[in-house]
Amino acid sequence: MKLKTDSIRMVMLDLESCLTWDGSQTNIWSPNGLATFESYKSLGHDEFIYTVSKLIEGGYINGNLCPANNTIGDIYVYSITWKGHEFLDNIRDPKVWSKTKSITGKFTSVSVSLVSNIASQVIAKIVEDTMALTVASSSFFSITRTTKSSKSIAMFEHSKRTALFLFSRLRKQLL
Repeated sequence: MKLKTDSIRMVMLDLESCLTWDGSQTNIWSPNGLATFESYKSLGHDEFIYTVSKLIEGGYINGNLCPANNTIGDIYVYSITWKGHEFLDNIRDPKVWSKTKSITGKFTSVSVSLVSNIASQVIAKIVEDTMALTVASSSFFSITRTTKSSKSIAMFEHSKRTALFLFSRLRKQLL
């Protein structure tokens, strides 16, 4: 069976929203209880269980799958690990996920850790572009306060064009 990054994302987001911390540190789902998960409904039993088992094996969640009668009985999930939370933080935003998938989709296979790294780089690029826009905007406003010499007017026009260009690039990336 193939481990799909979309399945990992769906399951992790579902687990994050469903996990509770009641002191026992254990969340137990029986086969009937799994139907409450959107990812379970979407993926089906086999793919959901396979994804959860790989998330446990990969260190993204702490838990156990308990076999019963040649199938999986209960699922015990204790928590999402630090590594799991880092992954979630990198892939949570739909725009970041979409851009990440457009990059990783060019390859036949990509590891989960590479997907997380690429998503992190996508976020860093968005932050970098936002910071450049902020710097360009602050330059724009500081120049307007200067005297009206021909040099300051030329700098103002250049900063204005730069700010508009950076803003249009950022807007395209976010859409």
